[in-house]
Amino acid sequence: MVCPGCSEEIADGADFCPHCKRYLRWEPTGYMPAIKSPAGSESAAGAGETPTRTAGEPAAAPAGRGDRQPLASTPAPEARPAAKGARPDAVITLTVPGVEPPAAGAPAAIAIEPGQRGRVLATVRNQSDIVDNYDLTLEGLPEGWATLSPATVHLMPFRSSRTYEAEIEITLHPPRTPQAQARHWPTTVVATSRSSGERVATVPLEIGLLPFEQLELAAKPERRAGRRRARFEVTVRNKANAAAAVALAARDTDGACRIKLDHETLTIPEGQTGTATLTVRPPRQRWIGRPFDWRIEIVHATGDEGERLLATAAAEAKQGKGRRKLPGVNAPSAALPSFTVGSDGIRTSGPRLQAPEMPRLHVGGNAVDLRRLRPGGAAAAPAAAPAAPLLPGQVVYRQRAWLPWWLAVVIPMLAALLLMLFLFLPRTATVPKLEGAPSVLVAQQRLAKVGLVLDPNREQVVRAGVRAGSVIKQVPAAGEKLEKGKAVTVQVAVGSSAVEVPKIVGQTLPEAEKTLRAAGLGVGRTSMTPPDLKAKITTQIPEAGEQVKAGAPIDIYYGKPKGAGGGAGGGGGDIAMPPIDPPDAAGFAAKLSDTGLVPQVVRQLSTVKRGDVVATDPAAGAKLGKGETVKLTVSAGFPQIVFDDDQDLLRFDPATGKALPPLAKTAAIEKDPTWSADGTKVAYNADGRIMLVDTTQQGATPIALTPAGERYSDPSFSPSAERQVLAVAKVNADGDRDLCLAPMPAGTSEIRPQCLTDPSFSVSDAKWSADGRTILVPALRKDGAFGLVRYRSARAFSSRTLDWKGGTIVTPRDKSGPTGVRDGAFSPDGKQLALVANVDSPQFQLYVTTPDDLRLEQAKALPVQACKVAWRPDSKELLVTQSGADCTQPTGQLLRVGLGPDAKAEPVSAEGDNASYQPVVGGG
Repeated sequence: MVCPGCSEEIADGADFCPHCKRYLRWEPTGYMPAIKSPAGSESAAGAGETPTRTAGEPAAAPAGRGDRQPLASTPAPEARPAAKGARPDAVITLTVPGVEPPAAGAPAAIAIEPGQRGRVLATVRNQSDIVDNYDLTLEGLPEGWATLSPATVHLMPFRSSRTYEAEIEITLHPPRTPQAQARHWPTTVVATSRSSGERVATVPLEIGLLPFEQLELAAKPERRAGRRRARFEVTVRNKANAAAAVALAARDTDGACRIKLDHETLTIPEGQTGTATLTVRPPRQRWIGRPFDWRIEIVHATGDEGERLLATAAAEAKQGKGRRKLPGVNAPSAALPSFTVGSDGIRTSGPRLQAPEMPRLHVGGNAVDLRRLRPGGAAAAPAAAPAAPLLPGQVVYRQRAWLPWWLAVVIPMLAALLLMLFLFLPRTATVPKLEGAPSVLVAQQRLAKVGLVLDPNREQVVRAGVRAGSVIKQVPAAGEKLEKGKAVTVQVAVGSSAVEVPKIVGQTLPEAEKTLRAAGLGVGRTSMTPPDLKAKITTQIPEAGEQVKAGAPIDIYYGKPKGAGGGAGGGGGDIAMPPIDPPDAAGFAAKLSDTGLVPQVVRQLSTVKRGDVVATDPAAGAKLGKGETVKLTVSAGFPQIVFDDDQDLLRFDPATGKALPPLAKTAAIEKDPTWSADGTKVAYNADGRIMLVDTTQQGATPIALTPAGERYSDPSFSPSAERQVLAVAKVNADGDRDLCLAPMPAGTSEIRPQCLTDPSFSVSDAKWSADGRTILVPALRKDGAFGLVRYRSARAFSSRTLDWKGGTIVTPRDKSGPTGVRDGAFSPDGKQLALVANVDSPQFQLYVTTPDDLRLEQAKALPVQACKVAWRPDSKELLVTQSGADCTQPTGQLLRVGLGPDAKAEPVSAEGDNASYQPVVGGG
């Protein structure tokens, strides 16, 4: 198409000519028309003339509702500056009805109290040469605080015969909330051209939000009882838009109580809450009688009323003469927050106890009373919403008497009743319900109340879905009659996982309950019923370090009370030491406790059934005094031996001398077994992949600890059940092996080892010290020299390679390779070190020395040929592998070698390698 103004060709459908800016489409476009100009506004176009629409001039757009928002949802670009000497495309002029116009060059300003409405008129003029629509917005206030009507105007070109300027009404209505802070809010009125999409005019509007006061007092609890005092929490919520200084006071209706507030004044920011503690003490103690209620009234105030409230409270309390003052406040010259606004921002004064004073706004260098910026001035200001009356808070202090009035009557009657019950009640008792009791201790206490006792021989059953440690069965059943003093047997639910028993000896019962609960265990039978909550525990069964099922009860025994007499062990007492019957430790310990003796358990490795008593000290028949301690030697069982035959994992039971079912026997080559510290799992090497199997579950499926594609060997667990770290040897592509460490993961996830790389030597299985701060690793150098490499760490059982220092051979060696130390192991008690070396003879033999004697300067040679060595858990026996005189055979004979004077070597297997004892807790 062709523009009729400049005859230039333009694209079809265009609204404006891009060359001469002529408007081409006179059909209505849906834009909002300008509101009707006030009388006399057409004078610029010629007085008395009636404007008529000429040819080509657009008709007025249909009228809108007046509350339509701008169509654009994103901010328009910044207004482009007009060329020097040229007039802008549009201008905006602001007028605040009822307020004196600002000085020349100063912005328009208005003051509003939140919850009220303010009105500003904005006149928009189109000074361009084209017809345009303008979207009006107010920037600087939160959404919903202002309304522009209309939000869009349609204006003709400047000085045309039609309307080229329009008036917009801006209604300000900030909410009466703390968010409408009493301060200066700089805003901007913006006009955006729809033809260019640019901001063509802006004008600042200064808005001052005035402070209002709204407080809410609450006290809790509403009622509280006590003999000496009662405390209440008083809260004052400031729901206004400015900080408030609040005075608090409290008095009882009779004026007799002693009342104290820890904070008599509170300075509370807007929208927040201040808290004070009210303490009420009665005028005197009530020794006997009924409770008496004191009603306490709590009042709060601000301004001069607050000053008077404080002065009255001070006079009533007789704490000083004259009027009490707030720190830094000279009453009554005080005020709520006020502020001034100018080109340098806002200046605010802090809250004081005075009625609100209108702040002054600095505009154009002149201070203006904000009340004068309210439409119509102070006289015409709209009335603020009345604040809610400051209702006092009330609480009730119920003073209790030390003794009730009826006590003198009830005590004789109760004594007579108890005597009758004691004389005439039957000697049988009804068995209470024990099933569902949360712990054995609770069951024992229920039985003690009716004169029955708890059988120490209780069965533990793994029961899913039942709380571990709770009672699930009882014999006899609840409700049956039983002679007093007889025992009731219970069945206790336990978890399937193993838990290490913590040490509770030396603790009180509440402390022991907390310790056991943290470990997943419960309190079992106690030797004192009801137990003394302040008495120290002397003995526990099972003892600390034992592995038990989760939720298992731990029996508690107390020693001889202070001041109690009795003979020492084995002399002059009245109690005869009974024979061992029943044989189990829990049952026999309970029997000793019932006779007045205190059992003390000592575990040792024995072929006797685990948990049975092996011996007592003193022996049966000895005379003891009440509260004397009896030492019980209890069998910790005998550990299994696990080893490989270079093909499968095998087990041996030294207690019976018989082989046990193999742990792993598959097509893979399974070797290098090692026990976990709790003795429940075995890690091993299966074709270069480290696997883990649970030995407590028959037929358990092994899980892989290392990823496929990576080769590892010689796993070795750290001797700590709490901080389990697995040491492995990583097999590199060139055959070199490096020591790697990894923490044991939870569940079935794989480990992520960190390696100590050293290409100068190749390592095998690591040997941990008892304290977890030293690792010895057999190493072979490329030149043939061999020995033990030592790593040290200040952090026990660390899996971080950066914590380990050292990495050099510390044992004597021949650089040519024929002599040196081949293997070594720390004893579980940390007191000895076993070494395999050929420094004194052509063949390798066994040495025992101290842990720091790695040079074998004080080592004792044993007449036993050895290639590898491992310790029994009690540090009293060694397990030796003999794989030929030069230790080059893949397997060899396994021997048990004792360390006592009468010790001898006992064969375990004619063919085996990498043998180790199962750890047994408490087997020392």
